[in-house]
Parts: sequence; C-alpha cells; structure tokens
Amino acid sequence: TGAALAPHLRDLSAPWRWFAAYLLTDHAFAMTLSRIHDNRLVASWFYLGVAFFIWLGWQASNLAGIVLGVLIPASWSIEFVVALTFIGLLVPLLRDRYMAAAALAGGGAAVLLDLPMKLNIIAAAPAGIVVALVLEKVWPKSPSGE
Repeated sequence: TGAALAPHLRDLSAPWRWFAAYLLTDHAFAMTLSRIHDNRLVASWFYLGVAFFIWLGWQASNLAGIVLGVLIPASWSIEFVVALTFIGLLVPLLRDRYMAAAALAGGGAAVLLDLPMKLNIIAAAPAGIVVALVLEKVWPKSPSGE
C-alpha cells in the first residue's frame, strides 16, 4: 500500500513522509486510492488529512472500547463488524473485471480453503493476484478501457 501511494507523496519532506507512513491504514489507503482512480486531484495533504482523522477516530474508538467495552454483552457477537468494514472498503474499488475477479477469487479462497492456523486468509491474496494476472493475459482490455 505504501508503494502505491509513494508517487503521490513525493512533494512531502522526509519527516512528513514518515508521519504519513505512521498514519497508513487500510481505510486511508482505500479512500485515497478511490480519489486517484476517479482522476480527482490527489494532493498529499488530502491523504494526510484523511489518515490523521481516521487515526484520531481509531484512538477515540479504542479508548471508548477500553472504558465501555464491558457494557456490551457477549451475546451480541459483533465480530462480524471487521468483515463488514473491509467489504465496505473493497466494493467501491471494484472498477473493472480484473478487480472483481481478484476479489471473488480471494474471497472464495479465504472461505473455501481449509488450511491450518487460518492460513486460508494468507492464501487468499496470492489467489486473487494470480486470477487477475491470468485474466489480464487471457482477456485483455478493449481500446475503450473495459
């Protein structure tokens, strides 16, 4: 993720780039990448602003969890929220058939593979990458872009 953002952060000084790396989260990356794909002007300050406020929200949420977490009954079973968050980040980025195929292959591998120590989650990323690369060779984009 950092390598994908690096060209868009070149105008920052080294200390600012280090700070940007510290703030890097999946959420800030996805929001910034979405702006890049929409061909909107992406200044490094956009990323830093988004990343900082996500970091601030993360810190506040952790504090609230520490203080208020004991009030949430275990029967609510809210573990699925993490998966919903990543689905919410992923769906807006599915802009072409390669991304959609990679997401389906990765998701399928994560769910269908039965590997020890939950390695199916790790295997999902290469599965998605391989499917996208193979599709790119077998089913090239038309001149119109799709």
